[in-house]
Amino acid sequence: EEYAVTIVASLAGHFLSQRRNVGLIVSGAHLEVIPPDRSDRQLVKMLEDLAVVQADGGQSLAEVLITESRRFSRQDTLVVVTPSTEESWVTTLVELSARQVRTSAVLVEPETFAHAPSSLMAISGLVAAGIPTQLVKYGDDIASVLAAAPGPTPGRHRV
Repeated sequence: EEYAVTIVASLAGHFLSQRRNVGLIVSGAHLEVIPPDRSDRQLVKMLEDLAVVQADGGQSLAEVLITESRRFSRQDTLVVVTPSTEESWVTTLVELSARQVRTSAVLVEPETFAHAPSSLMAISGLVAAGIPTQLVKYGDDIASVLAAAPGPTPGRHRV
């Protein structure tokens, strides 16, 4: 959780410093949605939600993406940050990409934190679909990994 929260906060801060609209959808025990905005207060709102989020939601990432897909348009860039190794969310992200929503993913490799399934199949699906993907492993310098990522295109960003 700590790695994912750090990644989301870093990405939000980066995009907001460029005066881009940034929103947040977090699925834990409750779904939290912060609509895109570029105000000075936006990062504070996001950090307040991220400070208390826990990965204890009842919905899968694929279900959240499907449910919230109406929010995404061709003007948006959707960045998914997750440790999920399920392939169903990859399929949903590919479908959003086919709708001309710019998509990318940051996978927090669960296998490097504890005994967990590998994200190899999820990564393979993302790469095969041409979706920019970054892999963050335990012990990585998150800032360095994110700095090596291809830059996102202009538009509104949801992380």
